[in-house]
Amino acid sequence: MKKATIDIDACKTIRKSPEAQPGTLSTYTALREIATEQGSTDFTTTMADVRSRALLSDSGCRRAINFMERRRLLDKSKTVRGIRIRLLRVAKA
Repeated sequence: MKKATIDIDACKTIRKSPEAQPGTLSTYTALREIATEQGSTDFTTTMADVRSRALLSDSGCRRAINFMERRRLLDKSKTVRGIRIRLLRVAKA
């Protein structure tokens, strides 16, 4: 139940923000899918994998991830094999 509450709070944060683009929510959903598959909210993936799951262009996907990083929904760092993402818990909006 906690995971669903955290997801709902993150989705509310994305929807309320005037900066959010239409693909931001689909990018967040794609990241949650990858996290569920890997069994952790701290995972390594490639931008191509996120882009293909979110059905966005490279620039749209990068813009959405940068937005979520600024809004403190995730932490991002580059690695040799791609990008390391850590999804953060969100306080109620």
